[in-house]
Amino acid sequence: MLKKVLLLVILLFHGAVIAQIGKDKWNITTELSLPSGRSNVAFNNYLKGLINVNPKLQYKATKHFYVALAPKYMYYSVASYKVPEKMNGGMHSVGGNIELGYTTWRTNYFGLEFGVKAGFAQSLFITDKTKVTGINRKNCTYIEPAISFILAADEAVAYRWIVGYQFSSLQFHPNDIGLSTLGGYTDSQLRKTTNSFLIGFGLSYYFGNPRSDNYIDE
Repeated sequence: MLKKVLLLVILLFHGAVIAQIGKDKWNITTELSLPSGRSNVAFNNYLKGLINVNPKLQYKATKHFYVALAPKYMYYSVASYKVPEKMNGGMHSVGGNIELGYTTWRTNYFGLEFGVKAGFAQSLFITDKTKVTGINRKNCTYIEPAISFILAADEAVAYRWIVGYQFSSLQFHPNDIGLSTLGGYTDSQLRKTTNSFLIGFGLSYYFGNPRSDNYIDE
């Protein structure tokens, strides 16, 4: 396993050494990250983050500043071994955002990007119990700052390592997943919002950059 990881790193580094993004005015990026609950203790214990997907179309308006539009999907699964009543299911969060940020290429092959997303989402709590009592829906707004470390793979493609944090207005209550008990949590604990720490990867395609035959053949 270690040999495979080292080989992948070597291949990515080799691509970065001879790659250079030319035009970076427009790009389409897919971000895939793992969310981890923060702040609301009941949410942190009863739900575990599985996936956060954020594909975006990005336009660099000036040399360093950009704007992006994106849909968003996040899923938290019920931690069946922690809930006081046996159940399966989770929370589906669907929405969209606009992002403003700063980007810079530190070398021809390595870049940094800092952005702040602001958006709206609807969370649907779908479990064995809510399918009987009725699916619970909650709307929220969120702000999500993130930093990306960018490595060019060839003339038009780059990889990203992403770290972010989502501040959400969503308040979680055990009743949302169909529980009939508060699980010992106090009102002050349940009033805290359900923020998420995000860590993951991304892939960007920069328009207007023809890829060399070497990369296409490989």
